[in-house]
Amino acid sequence: MIYSESRGRALPATTTLARYLGIGKHAGLEHPFSEVPYSYVLVLIIVFLLAAASACNCAPSSMLTPTPLPAVISPANAKSITQLERWGQGTLNAVSWSPDGKTLAVASSLGIYLHDSETLQETRFIETGVWITSVAWDPDGRTLASAGADGVVRLWDANSGRLLHTLEGHEGWVNGVAFSPNGSMLASSSLDGTVRLWDAATGGHLRTMAGHTSWVRGVAFSPNGELLASAGYDQTVRSWDVNAGQLLTTLQGHTYAVLSVAFSPDGRLLAPGGSDGTIRFVGRSRALTAAS
Repeated sequence: MIYSESRGRALPATTTLARYLGIGKHAGLEHPFSEVPYSYVLVLIIVFLLAAASACNCAPSSMLTPTPLPAVISPANAKSITQLERWGQGTLNAVSWSPDGKTLAVASSLGIYLHDSETLQETRFIETGVWITSVAWDPDGRTLASAGADGVVRLWDANSGRLLHTLEGHEGWVNGVAFSPNGSMLASSSLDGTVRLWDAATGGHLRTMAGHTSWVRGVAFSPNGELLASAGYDQTVRSWDVNAGQLLTTLQGHTYAVLSVAFSPDGRLLAPGGSDGTIRFVGRSRALTAAS
């Protein structure tokens, strides 16, 4: 409603517009539309609005060119579906520096991110199509190994992001990967309770080492490449002869799952970390425990 000062009462907006457009009984507006059909008034209103829009160089939304939408997904075009946009970084699970320290590889639920250490900018994203739990560089920094939730280990060209080899055989999530010091072998650990050794050049399977009674979370080569240590949910750390594939020792002491393991650079100490909140330094002549 619009208030009319001439009569001291509120009038319909269409009445005021009719007066502005010069229609109806102007003298008193007692019955402003008695001689004008409502349809005629509505047409005039539309014309008035279009004229106003033209004057301000803006058109009604119905007159704008519609933005084409993607075709409806159907069985006929399902194979041609592509990613339109990728938002977020997913869940970040592990990181690994390249041997020269110039690139950081990040394992995530979306794939592998590579970041420049100086600019901290993302330099490459390797879309794996699967949740990546761990990554490792080979000694020359040219190849990346990824551990997948689909039970598959993959080798990638670090420069191009091209898939080199697909290593299949595990029957559960792969949780850890590690290259031997000379880069000739790759070790992987899995929820299937096994550790596998692979030929890093061809991706061929070399041997499977079984002994853990539960999931195996991580693996690490000794600096000389002769031993392999594995961390298990069975609360043990096991050491293996790499060449023979035989179990050498079973280290106990943790009261809960062992999640990771690492050799010292000189190979004298082995440090497993567990869910019990401790790190146990293991060596030939001593065994020390550090509480977290």
